[in-house]
Amino acid sequence: MNNKFIILLLCLIFALAKSPALKAQTCTWTTFQAESGTRSSGSTIDTNHTGYTGSGFVNTANATGSWFEISVATTTAGATNLQLRYANGTTADRPVSVSVNGTTAVASVSLPATGAWTTRSIKNLSVNLNAGNNAIRFTSLTSQGAPNID
Repeated sequence: MNNKFIILLLCLIFALAKSPALKAQTCTWTTFQAESGTRSSGSTIDTNHTGYTGSGFVNTANATGSWFEISVATTTAGATNLQLRYANGTTADRPVSVSVNGTTAVASVSLPATGAWTTRSIKNLSVNLNAGNNAIRFTSLTSQGAPNID
């Protein structure tokens, strides 16, 4: 069974980089549950490994190119921090690529083993979002699929 990503958190930081006065403000995180997004054929929403949040986690198909996508709306364009919570109960890395609106944002993100399907880890990364709706897609780069995503 593929590892799943568990929680996708977004924090808009572009304002911090543009205005020194805003640097003292606290970043607001928004949680997006992976199971509320869309996913490739053969991927499922599962609940068989404890520790997930929401109603379950995404288990992508065991195939290169299997994916999960979440829609994110923002009022201003700019760099955005993401935190991806996942479980990888294998001993192998399960990297994914990240695209925004169909364009590759990060060619490869390493998602190493977490020791068990019930043990989660968080991967931090940054992507640029457009003002308005954005489709953020995580695509498996291995034949084992992506880790479990919540």
